[in-house]
Amino acid sequence: MSCFELPDDRHGERQSLSFAWQVRHHWLDGHGHHHHSHEHGRHHSHEHGPHHSHEYGHHHSHEDSPHKHENLHLQQVGHGLNDLHVRQQTSNPFCLGGGVTLPLLSLDYQSAQSNDLAINSEINNTVRGQNIYSPSHLAQTIIASEQTAAAPLLAEQSAANPQLRAVSHESSGIPRVEISPEKLTVPPPMQEATALMKPIERQTPAVASGDGPFKLALLSDMVQVPMTGQLPDSPQSTLYAGINDTQSLQIGIQAPTTGLTNVRVEVSDLVGRNGEKIASNNIALYREHYVEVTKSSAASMGNDPHAQNQPGKPGWYADGLIPFIDPDTGKPPVNPKPGMIANGFELAVGKNQPIWADLTVPPGTVPGDYNAMVTVNSDQGKQQIPLSVHVWNFSLPSKPALYTAFNATGDNSTAVQEQLLRNKISPFKVDPGKVQTFKQMGLNATNLGFYSGADYEHPTMSGPPSVDSINAAKKGIDSKLLTYDYSADEIGGHPQLDQVMKQWARNLHADGVNNLVTMAPTPDLADDGSGSGRSAVDIWTMLPVQYDNAKGTIPAFKQKGDQMWSYNTLVQDHYSPKWEIDYSLLNERLQGGFISQSLGLTGMLDWSVTNWSNDPWTNPYKGFNLPGEGALVLPGQSAGLKGDAPTIRLKALRDGVQDYEYVQMLKNRGDEAFAKRISESVGPDWTNWARDPAAIEAAHRQLGEELERLQAKESP
Repeated sequence: MSCFELPDDRHGERQSLSFAWQVRHHWLDGHGHHHHSHEHGRHHSHEHGPHHSHEYGHHHSHEDSPHKHENLHLQQVGHGLNDLHVRQQTSNPFCLGGGVTLPLLSLDYQSAQSNDLAINSEINNTVRGQNIYSPSHLAQTIIASEQTAAAPLLAEQSAANPQLRAVSHESSGIPRVEISPEKLTVPPPMQEATALMKPIERQTPAVASGDGPFKLALLSDMVQVPMTGQLPDSPQSTLYAGINDTQSLQIGIQAPTTGLTNVRVEVSDLVGRNGEKIASNNIALYREHYVEVTKSSAASMGNDPHAQNQPGKPGWYADGLIPFIDPDTGKPPVNPKPGMIANGFELAVGKNQPIWADLTVPPGTVPGDYNAMVTVNSDQGKQQIPLSVHVWNFSLPSKPALYTAFNATGDNSTAVQEQLLRNKISPFKVDPGKVQTFKQMGLNATNLGFYSGADYEHPTMSGPPSVDSINAAKKGIDSKLLTYDYSADEIGGHPQLDQVMKQWARNLHADGVNNLVTMAPTPDLADDGSGSGRSAVDIWTMLPVQYDNAKGTIPAFKQKGDQMWSYNTLVQDHYSPKWEIDYSLLNERLQGGFISQSLGLTGMLDWSVTNWSNDPWTNPYKGFNLPGEGALVLPGQSAGLKGDAPTIRLKALRDGVQDYEYVQMLKNRGDEAFAKRISESVGPDWTNWARDPAAIEAAHRQLGEELERLQAKESP
């Protein structure tokens, strides 16, 4: 840890910067391929241009390899400055002591307005990447490339501190910098923050024990467990959750050469250090059901090998979730179809069976550390594996901050609506008599149901409903709910509809109802014609590619108070998140969570959750050659359920809603800069989002520990 003082340009005072450097080497070989070595085993993603995506988690050694271009990661954890801009790099070394030498960087400092340090790179976009290390403060990765232009060192900064001194480069005479490796005293204002700086290490796999001949592991809920082959190397032996929060993991079981029969899974009560208890009925277990993907989603993009967001290959994917206990009856499912028994199943030779586990921390839980035991019994023997949970000292609100509107085209039954709400998603349209009940389940928005008939295939709008009919439809709807009307679908590029749309807007606005349309903002609809200056559309709902095409227009509409939402359907670009079965589960999580927060989006829509084939448990295709398109909920009858069943993709969307909540809670507590930086570190936009589950988990823990720190400061 080193500390040096820098001039404050605005107040004539000196600001102290306490920081820790870590170094990672990255280089491109002669073929343009990317390699890296990680001193602490971290995972990074780097994009080398619009048509190249680097896969996470591959480790290489470069000591004996020739460097075509050398790029260096600087990890910095710090406090005391508002902005540190890494402007440019020369080919001269930047020495940190202890034998560590970096290319020379030209640094430009701006003084502090908060306790957070933002680190921004304005270096050429040759290589990009990011990672998070500290649980409570951001450690932003800076990538510096030798291909950038040379710039002189701001050597005068070194004169202000004897620990930072400029020396001449042996060959060129250009100054370089050495930072003395001695550990210095941290200034008093930073002592608390510095004490919190510790690396977030990759979780150590929990060790199973017992006489069973099978493999057992606790895995991240962000990885897909293959039907055969090795279990993923993505351990999740500890969950971190707030109160009224749901966090998940997977219990991976791999059958031995003899196979397994009568496999039964259970989790004990969670017990705290002083005997506190979270009862096991707060842990919902699901057997993951495999479905065959025969046609890859990649075909929709012409099987482009350079697409940044690639789906998996055809094969078997876990998607549907069969609950051990039917939430509508409180009992095990009754008479499921063969092969769909939730608990007490058979597992054939060489097959894997993941069990999804949702832990919901009930209100009133005492914060702290808890431990439980996961037990898997079979006729062939038993295995046990420990599970740890850390409960933070803050509570999530029952009503999510992110607005959602998920439609159900095939079946909009109460059972479907309840399944969505159990996963923190608001149905597009709810039963009027259920509004108050659904509010207690987290309903935060509802659609009135008037529709003009206009869509991308039929760009013709009917006249608007009368003000009286709108008022009648609003009766019984709680004023605290966001009330909107989805008046038209995908009508961008049809200016002939503008006048009718403005008529709809005026009538809806007269009764305090927001107008939602799936289209990008357009100046032609910036005024509804009422004289209020209000836009004709209040909730502009866009595909990622539409958002990117409208970047120049969106800020002006945001400034007026219009809301920007996102939605997803089909596979319409090669880079943004997708919700098909054969894509990574990070796709669903990032869209509604960190990407939405980073872009200032306030809601998310889905065209359908019940686009079912004749049997969506075995055939995930209906209407499109896209597996699972529009089917995030599955009919429960096949699984022996009274209601319907969720999918893993729905759970991933729920996790995104909770990520959004964590960021919003920090913003609401005045820690917006920190929250925004964490969010942008893993989901800055539709293109540069993290593909590494470890990065998402680190961001989750960063946010949670910062919320816990703030809560501790606020508590008496």
